[in-house]
Amino acid sequence: MSFKKAVDILKKQKMQQKSIQAAWICHIAQEEINKLFKSKKIFAASFKNEALKLEVPNSILAGEVRLNSEKLKNKINQKAGKDLIKRIRTRISD
Repeated sequence: MSFKKAVDILKKQKMQQKSIQAAWICHIAQEEINKLFKSKKIFAASFKNEALKLEVPNSILAGEVRLNSEKLKNKINQKAGKDLIKRIRTRISD
């Protein structure tokens, strides 16, 4: 096996690990969102570059998420066992 092929395999494995980690963080985040915001329609959409993106139905809920973002971030990081989330961003979806 050439060195280039070995590097390509390692890069692919690292990308897969990041995808699995992102899915795991979104799952943990959704559990904490459901506890904190009860039955509101807030969804963990993605996790990339230390930022968790949440989809919210309107600007009022986006503001509520911003007010509780430190608490949510700390709970998720605590459950994950690492400080993986540095920022929480919201996106208004229809």
